[in-house]
Amino acid sequence: MTCNEPGHDRYVKLAQILSNLDRCEHGRHHNDSCYSCRGSASKGNPFMPPGTQVGFDHGGNPIIAPDWGKSVDDPESWK
Repeated sequence: MTCNEPGHDRYVKLAQILSNLDRCEHGRHHNDSCYSCRGSASKGNPFMPPGTQVGFDHGGNPIIAPDWGKSVDDPESWK
C-alpha cells in the first residue's frame, strides 16, 4: 500500500494504536526509563501483560498478547 491509496491513513492510525499497547500509564514503552514506575523502568501495560487472551479470531482461536520485546504491531508476534 502506498501513501496515496485510499485507506492508508486508517492503517497508519491502527499501526500507531498497536505500537502503543505496551506503554505504562505514564506513556513509556515496557522497560524504557520511567521514574514514575517502581524501579525506574516502565512495567508496561498492566491491562495486557504477555500471555493475556484478548479475544478470538474468526475461527474461534484465542488471540494472545505477545511477549515483552516482541513487536505488538507484527502479526507474527500474536499467538
